[in-house]
Amino acid sequence: MVIPATALIGQLLIAWSPAAPIAILGATLTGAGVALGFPALGVEAMKRLPNTGKGMVVAVFSTFQDLAFGLTGPLAGLLIVGLKTGMAAAFALGAVTAGVAILLLYRVTKAPSP
Repeated sequence: MVIPATALIGQLLIAWSPAAPIAILGATLTGAGVALGFPALGVEAMKRLPNTGKGMVVAVFSTFQDLAFGLTGPLAGLLIVGLKTGMAAAFALGAVTAGVAILLLYRVTKAPSP
């Protein structure tokens, strides 16, 4: 849970940053959360499947990560420019999605492995 919490805190720092150094700290925390989250979540997914399905797990996991990265920019742009919400709203939405990830991870880690 620490990894998505790091990204959540980073996104909130960027959204509500009164000065550049705080925004830089937020970007650093967000980057660390995402960079560490990808391999950590992949390992957790691999633990839950038999050896024959591990290649498919890596492929699907990587595909959805790429899809998320590819859609984030255009959706954030739509939120900022199209809905005229400003930059802070995009980062606040990023914090919300990190919060949802924390809830989902909590649920998955409490569920018994198949």
